[in-house]
Amino acid sequence: MDDELEQYVNVTLENFKTELLRNMEAFQQMVLSARPNPAMQNRDPEAYRIHADNYKGLLKSATDITKRMEDSFNDILSQYEQYIENIWTAICQKQNVRDVQRQFDQAIQENMNRYWKPVFDSADHLIQDINLMTGSKH
Repeated sequence: MDDELEQYVNVTLENFKTELLRNMEAFQQMVLSARPNPAMQNRDPEAYRIHADNYKGLLKSATDITKRMEDSFNDILSQYEQYIENIWTAICQKQNVRDVQRQFDQAIQENMNRYWKPVFDSADHLIQDINLMTGSKH
């Protein structure tokens, strides 16, 4: 039973890591897809300049989003570490773990509101910008 639970935790964390990396790579490719085409510089220098300026703004937005994601993950990992310690203490002291679970759930919800709501809002805006820029490539 303990081996099965340990294996389940390891598999779940490994799947999470794989999914996280996949999504990070997709985000990176989406941002890079909006990079201005250097050939456009000779054909239409003004359009290229505008596209390059827009791309710089896009890179700044993507950097801001990435920083919020990093802050969120660091916060979640710290909270998760504390949660595991609190669960372990509650189990060892034969206390009800539901209160610890509720506190952790509340902390995660606060994290989502603090970090991820702005990320999702920014990502929606970023996707719109990318779609506008990639749709207007020459």
